[in-house]
Amino acid sequence: FILCSTIIRSLTIFVNNKASNYGGALYALRNLTITNTDFKDNKVNGSGGAIYTRNGRATYSTIYDRGAPAYTVANKLYYQLYIKGNCVFENNVAENEGGAIFVGANDYAIDDDLLGYLNIAKDVSFINNNASNAGAISIEYCESFINGVDFTNNYANIGGGGAIAATGKSTLIIDKSNFNNNFAEEYGGSIFSVNQLNITNSNFKSSKEMDFINYYGHEDNEYEGCLYLKNNNMDGNILPLVSIDT
Repeated sequence: FILCSTIIRSLTIFVNNKASNYGGALYALRNLTITNTDFKDNKVNGSGGAIYTRNGRATYSTIYDRGAPAYTVANKLYYQLYIKGNCVFENNVAENEGGAIFVGANDYAIDDDLLGYLNIAKDVSFINNNASNAGAISIEYCESFINGVDFTNNYANIGGGGAIAATGKSTLIIDKSNFNNNFAEEYGGSIFSVNQLNITNSNFKSSKEMDFINYYGHEDNEYEGCLYLKNNNMDGNILPLVSIDT
């Protein structure tokens, strides 16, 4: 359980750890940087099979303005998760969301602001992770960047996002990454997103009969976003490879 900014590096291995609610191996409420670390066979009965991170509990300030009644405002707490360089997440399981990683806000996300920052870059692999939703990574209320990452055989066994699900007011930018044989029971064999989604220079391949990307653009979606795809390779055996729900 991590309450302060922490760096984990130098060939650390987290194996066969278990938790009841949050984070099979790590549960962090502050900034967390991870390099050269493996997470294998960790399990949680809740969310975040290997890692669970979110903003800490809100604090409140009372504002006194001359001539007006006093009022209370919530102080926003932000978190950052960096993962880079020779990290492997393999065979991690979450009963709920994020087979390997859950990044999100507390239930009382303030004004729907982006409260987190996620950056996963180069030589990071997610293999055979499993959850009800978001087989590898679940993202909520978070600005997210994924660059040069491999996702293979991750599985959402009930809902959507075989590799990644980005919900709430999240932005997800992906570049130079590979998605191979990921699967979801409902929608988005590789990715499910409800807000801004940018994917460039990436490869999608699967032998499974399912779309790679499901972008939710229904008129009842309270978040405004867009879908941007450029210079990607998609090799699948079912159409459409990209589904847009409107």
